[in-house]
Amino acid sequence: MNTTSATPRASDGRFQPGNPGGPGNPFARQVAQLRKALLNSVTEQDIQEVAQALIARAKEGNTAAAKLLLSYTIGKPDAAPHPDRMDVDEWNGYRETATMKTEAASLAQAGAPESHLAIVRTLRPLVAELAHAQMCQVVEEEMKPKQSPPKAEPEEVGFDMSEEGMRYTQEILDEAARHWEARKAASVAAPAPPTSPSGSIREARPSANGSILDREPSTNGHFHRNGFTSEPEA
Repeated sequence: MNTTSATPRASDGRFQPGNPGGPGNPFARQVAQLRKALLNSVTEQDIQEVAQALIARAKEGNTAAAKLLLSYTIGKPDAAPHPDRMDVDEWNGYRETATMKTEAASLAQAGAPESHLAIVRTLRPLVAELAHAQMCQVVEEEMKPKQSPPKAEPEEVGFDMSEEGMRYTQEILDEAARHWEARKAASVAAPAPPTSPSGSIREARPSANGSILDREPSTNGHFHRNGFTSEPEA
């Protein structure tokens, strides 16, 4: 249920219950400074003299002086208790004190308020100064001209000097050496001896001039060597 009153003020100018409140004092800092200046101008002797004059006026029958004096000494009288709420008021009093037992330990360990206030008063200016320095540093970094990042140097290509790389290189060299030796042995190997038409192997026989004949003479006396025909020697 919305208890906000449509009219924020009553006929006497006071705010009614449930009003949203005013915008506040926009000059609160200025008012605080003026009040501070006023308090610094008033001494304890001045307050005592004013109080004596107020008391004298109240004794003379000045109702306004008596009301002001009593309101600042005894205070305004409390509202009379409602007879139908006596039991509820007593119950609320017990309920407000019921949590004292459970909260006693935490309240005792919290320490005095003066110590916490002293810590806050000391650290808060330091934290504010640190935050200001960090903000100035960020602004200074942003105001610096942007520089392009340096170009990366090309990576040098070299041999793999690790143990695994050296072993792999040695295997390649060994394989090349074996291949070279095999080709060399094949190039100097003797040719296979010729075979006869029947498939038997014939031994080479020296000719009349001492040269080795690698072919039998033909029936007409000519020699066949590498596809060429020559006359038989005398």
